[in-house]
Amino acid sequence: MKILIADDYSELANLTKRYIETNSKYKIFDVVTSSADQLRVMEEENIDVIISDDMRKNENISGMDIIVKCEEEKRKEKFILITGTERSFLVNRETRELPSNVIGYLKKPIDWNMLIELLQKAEEEING
Repeated sequence: MKILIADDYSELANLTKRYIETNSKYKIFDVVTSSADQLRVMEEENIDVIISDDMRKNENISGMDIIVKCEEEKRKEKFILITGTERSFLVNRETRELPSNVIGYLKKPIDWNMLIELLQKAEEEING
């Protein structure tokens, strides 16, 4: 499984990478700190799972914008959302659901065990 971490807070992104690689079987393909870099990696690589923040300071495109665009385009990437916002801000106003490409979301501060569980869930969905 090819995993990308996309978060504008580089310290948290790198801590997330270290935790996952130390406490699970998963390896992180790359860590990016901007929407432009995230989009570039998504175009150049065959990414399976993206651990993404929802908001990005000083960016025109948020992590949530990318998730919604990928859902509309029916892209295959699955997302694990890390957020400081309430779930109600993340759901589709019409369906009241998270976007279909979101495996789950974690509210900050991160529950590290739940992050590993969500990666396992993503792997199960990808492998069928």
